[in-house]
Amino acid sequence: APAATIRVLINGRFVKNAEPSRIGTEIFLPEQDCEVSVIARNRYGSSEPASVKLRRKGKQLLSDEFKPNLYALAIGTFREAGSFAGLLERQKGSYYRNVSVKVLADTTGFNVLKELTQIRKMATDTDAVIVFFSGHAANAPYLQIKETLAAMPGRVAYFLNIALSENRADAMVNDLSAPENGVSVFVAVGNQSSFENTEWEITQPKTAPEFPIPR
Repeated sequence: APAATIRVLINGRFVKNAEPSRIGTEIFLPEQDCEVSVIARNRYGSSEPASVKLRRKGKQLLSDEFKPNLYALAIGTFREAGSFAGLLERQKGSYYRNVSVKVLADTTGFNVLKELTQIRKMATDTDAVIVFFSGHAANAPYLQIKETLAAMPGRVAYFLNIALSENRADAMVNDLSAPENGVSVFVAVGNQSSFENTEWEITQPKTAPEFPIPR
């Protein structure tokens, strides 16, 4: 079957759809080295990405002023999600200019999607987004979360600290990390093991900054 649409990605993130009948399309490139990919889609699925790496001549935006921001949502109990959030908060000023982390104990689907939508409104193509799920947070609506993450600007990483069968874990990782979604997934699968260590925990709760409401 012929291609129904062409997806264009920059650094693994979706930027626009192009019509298969057109010879070319216009996209805006970041002011730094990047990788541009195209993926053809039809009713049977998606092709492997065809990619080209571009190098920017002249000055690149590498100063602190142009460091990416990190937006993170840690979902679950404080013992797990809170500890993970604390690790991310320490990254401010190193690789990231600003770090905004929200710990969400209410794992109902409505609240999870609400927070993800809030991040989507704030993040830009040069930012990073991290989502951490633990425990019963896995009860949130998977398909809607996948669609929201796939449409998220910037680089997206998805950490899962939940018990899944080998088949379910493998299927979810393959689905989320498909080129057209552009999500990096981190979860113990197959014969891998998850480890706990009390030295990794944060014993004193920290008040994580709330996401500001866009005006």
